[in-house]
Amino acid sequence: MSGSRNKRPLSQTAEAIYRFIALNLDENRVGPTVRQIVAGVGLASTSVAAHHLRRLEEAGRIQRPLLYGQRRIMLAEAGRQAVSDGSEQAV
Repeated sequence: MSGSRNKRPLSQTAEAIYRFIALNLDENRVGPTVRQIVAGVGLASTSVAAHHLRRLEEAGRIQRPLLYGQRRIMLAEAGRQAVSDGSEQAV
């Protein structure tokens, strides 16, 4: 985006997705697919997951480099710090 971070608090669903991504990265060393996120968090569709992934990216909690065909969801630095200190507060 334009560099400005979205300051609205993240929804409980977005936080659940974030925790799922962090756990998946910790266990598998690779980010989950959108379909794995849908199944793992119990979402209705991939479009719901995509919406929350955009919000997490706008909040600076995850990064998704544009590399076709690769699962490249990563925790952003702010996200790693929130997980490591246990705060996981909205950005």
